[in-house]
Amino acid sequence: MKATGERNVFKRGKGGVYYVRRRIPKPLLTAYPQGKTEIVRSLGTADPRTARSKAILELAAIERQFTAKRAEIDVSEQAHSN
Repeated sequence: MKATGERNVFKRGKGGVYYVRRRIPKPLLTAYPQGKTEIVRSLGTADPRTARSKAILELAAIERQFTAKRAEIDVSEQAHSN
């Protein structure tokens, strides 16, 4: 996997497809399968310009997922404290 200079955007293989990668924050690791420490998603393109714009959208989607997981953890902790 080769870094492209764009944060969290990587290219796999020669002339290959771009991927976005984001580490799962430590407080959220319990909300994911054991051993999973990052989210990796294909951007479905080998074009660097298209990859950059798709990466912005994909990273935003991952952040929304993290927000939802935080809410799940908060609800779970509140239920256990009552």
